[in-house]
Amino acid sequence: NIKKLKAMDLAWTGQQDYSIAFDMINYLHQESEFIPWKSALENLRLVNRLLIRSPVYGVFRAYIRHILKPIYNKLGGITKVADPNDFTAVKHQSMIAGWYVGNFIAKIILMHFLKLGHVALKLEIVLKRLWNILING
Repeated sequence: NIKKLKAMDLAWTGQQDYSIAFDMINYLHQESEFIPWKSALENLRLVNRLLIRSPVYGVFRAYIRHILKPIYNKLGGITKVADPNDFTAVKHQSMIAGWYVGNFIAKIILMHFLKLGHVALKLEIVLKRLWNILING
């Protein structure tokens, strides 16, 4: 799996066309392990930075959300929090949610959950607090 992700490295250096790299990344649609996702998203972060101000950025984001949707749902999105004692699970969920809904929102929600050490704080309360922060500054 990791070898497939090296296709992005080859595309980055110009040794391979990006379309081949993205075709190979499509397998992530079925992947659930942390390491392949970490590797892929680290590589895609560079592409994201290049495209963020381009007219094709919306297409890129839609593609990323399509690839992320199964793992985002499997990990519980932002409505189910990973066991705070399992650092890898927390990092995995945080990383996926960050890419899926946006880093700012995912980090605020995760911080609130982890601060408590359990899931006693309901998502609705966190989202209301987030909304107030965004609206009222």
